[in-house]
Amino acid sequence: MGKKIFGINVMDLNFIGKGVEGKVFLTPNGEALKVYRNTSLCKREYKILKMMEGNKYFPKVIKCKGKFMLREYIEGVPIKEYIEKNGLSKNLAHNLIEFAKEFEELKLRLDGVSKHVFIEEDESIKVVDPRRKKHYMHKSILRTLKKLGVIDKYLKVLEEEEPNLRQNLDKYIKNIILR
Repeated sequence: MGKKIFGINVMDLNFIGKGVEGKVFLTPNGEALKVYRNTSLCKREYKILKMMEGNKYFPKVIKCKGKFMLREYIEGVPIKEYIEKNGLSKNLAHNLIEFAKEFEELKLRLDGVSKHVFIEEDESIKVVDPRRKKHYMHKSILRTLKKLGVIDKYLKVLEEEEPNLRQNLDKYIKNIILR
């Protein structure tokens, strides 16, 4: 009999990918098992996910112990990859605006690396690897939208739906557009 983590035989896991902090596997029952390089990295991410428990933008934690975390599997793809393939629809722009509003209201500063922002098939948004940082996530998303050539489309929807948020973000927008 092979080694088990949370009662799951490691031989039954399917490798999904790896990053700076560890590796991620898909379990037979459709959950994600993240194996961190060390316990402190796992604890740090667990605290953020528990703090955000119930928030639609974050995966649900099922179990956590040591350097292992079992959590909801997110089937989406990174925002850059999604927009390169599908473009920026008005619906996705709207969802990104709602996402930005949530973070502004929470005064939550997380790692703004857009590779951690996943877009699901229905264009809903999830943050897969949250980390605390000194800046707002929306700034990184704006940079990504500019690089992909869709920032004007996004800003048009932002102006229509949330002119006050647009005004609050003007300092970021000007710096990003001028780069």
